[in-house]
Amino acid sequence: MNDPIIKVENLGKKYQLGMKKGFSLLRSIFLPKEKGEAQEKNILWALKDISLEINKGDVVGLIGKNGSGKSTLLKLLSRITEPTQGKATIHGRVRSLLEVGTGFHPELSGRENIFLNGAFLGMKRGEVEEKFDEIVEFANLEEFLDTPVKRYSSGMYVRLAFAVAAHLEPEILLIDEVLAVGDVEFQKKCLTKLDGVRKEGRTVVLVSHNMASIRSLCNRVIVLDSGKVTFDGKTKEGIDQYLGGNLQGGGIIKRAELETAAEKLLFEQRESLRCHEVRLHNQEGTPITSLYSTEQVYVSVIYECLEDIDNLRVTVSLKDDQNNPVVASQNTDDASNQEFHRREKGIYKSTCTLPSDFFSEHRYYLSIHLHHERVEALLLERILPLDIHFQGYNNEQVAKAEWAWLRPKLKWTTKKV
Repeated sequence: MNDPIIKVENLGKKYQLGMKKGFSLLRSIFLPKEKGEAQEKNILWALKDISLEINKGDVVGLIGKNGSGKSTLLKLLSRITEPTQGKATIHGRVRSLLEVGTGFHPELSGRENIFLNGAFLGMKRGEVEEKFDEIVEFANLEEFLDTPVKRYSSGMYVRLAFAVAAHLEPEILLIDEVLAVGDVEFQKKCLTKLDGVRKEGRTVVLVSHNMASIRSLCNRVIVLDSGKVTFDGKTKEGIDQYLGGNLQGGGIIKRAELETAAEKLLFEQRESLRCHEVRLHNQEGTPITSLYSTEQVYVSVIYECLEDIDNLRVTVSLKDDQNNPVVASQNTDDASNQEFHRREKGIYKSTCTLPSDFFSEHRYYLSIHLHHERVEALLLERILPLDIHFQGYNNEQVAKAEWAWLRPKLKWTTKKV
């Protein structure tokens, strides 16, 4: 058996929460001293006792909830930060795409940063020049090539960073969720390139919340939870385990948070509407932020009319990561539902049912709009995320979903003519 290209042994990273040691004098004056158990509570193990091996040519999906330690592991493998315990042994040139702008010098131009990154990988100038035109064409930044990258937008940063990482041919490519910054067309372009990298036999470790990407690209999945590995094995089994423990929780936002998120558009200077709660939930009423595509999604809005209101409309919409509307519905859409004509003073709950087998596997963002004519509108933009995941499909052509936002099961007929 070949030696692993990445070998991690009992790796751990510990962080001290609260004030740093440099403030010990102030702490001694104003704060009581912490001893024993209290000090231990201020320590966070982002990773603890991680051991794993990754072989050459593996494409590994690293998945888990926010705060599970995925990004910390990539930073340790990239040598951006040092471990508290254990070690990671890596054989080969590594290129990382972590936070936007990592590996670029802000004062240098895009052109200069391409050559600088080649030097980081131990490449000669001639080797970088051979790849230069491909990098520029992929990033589509010709007119900004001699502009300092500090003037680039986050999307431009990512386009150039990915182009450099994918074309300078490191043996190991480490990619965090940074690709989500790009638009849909660029994400598709990146995934096509990553598929080519996979076929070339290079090693990729990919952190993503997009299960369609993980399913189509990765031959293996590692699931992290609270800094520990809970699964390491086949992609489908890993995704199923992760989703099984992640389909509940979150999915609810209360009045205090809503008041911060709300944009009130007043046509008359009086308050007549107040939103108390917005909830994404399943058929049992359990709040969720993730759901299988085969299940219905419910959106419930609890709101208060502070006076009698005519023609109140409640609008539910889902938007993509570029804030483009994907689908929207109003309570007035149901012709059999006449209750919207008048709301007497009081508290109400309106629920919208989004059908099963309707959405592609993507992340969507929920927005709510309460409004009534000539008085007031209450706009709650992108207040909750909703991740839709495919269930029951095992081929990558279906998982990619043709890059459409909606993928309903429509009625088809076929006959010989």
